[in-house]
Amino acid sequence: MELINFLGWFMLNVCAPLLAPIILLTLLGAGRQHRGQVKLLIKWAIRDGQLYWPVIAMCAAACYEAASVFANKADARSPVLAWFAIGWHVLLIVASSVLVTVSTTDATLARPEQHENTLSPVVLISIAVSVITAVSYSLTHYLAG
Repeated sequence: MELINFLGWFMLNVCAPLLAPIILLTLLGAGRQHRGQVKLLIKWAIRDGQLYWPVIAMCAAACYEAASVFANKADARSPVLAWFAIGWHVLLIVASSVLVTVSTTDATLARPEQHENTLSPVVLISIAVSVITAVSYSLTHYLAG
């Protein structure tokens, strides 16, 4: 039962914030205006740093969870784990805030060629930060529980 609870928590708190916006962009293909351009819109959204916004929200939730749950445990190492988790997620919040600023600034420049298939460093970093945040938030939740 604990695995089912964790999977439910993971789907609502990690998968939904990261994947729902991308999945919802596919609905634009139903209309006439963006038909045939859905892949391009998803690529632009990821390229422009949109993955950093859910990362910031997940890090804030992880800080709250670490502070509230670890503080109530009687274990001697709980305060150390709490401060480590909070410090790590605050670092990710600051890094994501800076990177979303850079991405937004780059997005205001002229769009690169639509058929460009290479992944820019901003895209790779946003994907990496998203995966790292998903893992660390999940680990914080698991250890706190």
